[in-house]
Amino acid sequence: GCVAGGVLAFLIVNWFPAKIFMGDTGSLALGGLIASVLSFTKQYLLIFIMGFMFVFTIFSSALQVFVYKLTKKRVFKIAPFHHNLELYGMKETRIVYLYSLITFMLCLLTIVLYLGV
Repeated sequence: GCVAGGVLAFLIVNWFPAKIFMGDTGSLALGGLIASVLSFTKQYLLIFIMGFMFVFTIFSSALQVFVYKLTKKRVFKIAPFHHNLELYGMKETRIVYLYSLITFMLCLLTIVLYLGV
């Protein structure tokens, strides 16, 4: 509850345009917390559902590097994928809303699967 309140306060205070960026330290700590909670509750597969956008972002970068080393051709103009969307003209705020909406829906799915509703 404390972490959720802290993240909510961070989002409210740091509304567009962003004044403070969380960075790797904060995001990795939040990811570690989520992974720890789901590990302690023995819900390992739910980590991948809840964190799909994290996995997708890392996978898009890894795919770009892997394909480029094999074929010298790029899958995306730039990796990770959300930067590719920027190059195609999508505004940064719209990308954030899209990623947030997808993550919110996947978190709801995770809660439904965890509770067995």
